[in-house]
Amino acid sequence: MKGAKSNLRLTLIVIILFFLHEAYASHLAIRGAQPNIALTGLLTCSLFTDATFAAWLGFMTGVLESAYLGMYVGSLIVTRSLAGWIIGAMEPHVFRDNVFIAVGVCFLGTFLTGMCFYLFAPQANTLLWVKVTLEESVFNCVISIPIYYFVKLAV
Repeated sequence: MKGAKSNLRLTLIVIILFFLHEAYASHLAIRGAQPNIALTGLLTCSLFTDATFAAWLGFMTGVLESAYLGMYVGSLIVTRSLAGWIIGAMEPHVFRDNVFIAVGVCFLGTFLTGMCFYLFAPQANTLLWVKVTLEESVFNCVISIPIYYFVKLAV
């Protein structure tokens, strides 16, 4: 799915999902766990493009999240860029026409991105961090299903 039009659409999808994340993610929280809609959008969109553009999408997502949060700037940019690049590099080898691939990618991608972020910016309570990351990973799996079908329709 390479091409200028599909790359522009993927970029717009990631930007829109970032704004949805910042506006509504806290309202979707269940027992303290909330989804990361921007990261789920990045991981799902990265399935539909090559490694270079997926890394750029990750960089853009990291910059947007860093600009909004105002902290962990380098950590967010590096982890999001790395996640996009890895998923984009899998593009020729992954059968992306199956929603369960997107669900698995979102679970593993969210968990590994969270663990990489922990390496760059260690938190005080490690077990709590792992628990929150696992809950976020499961939540992202659930929201990856409608995001996957929307991205597939758009590109």
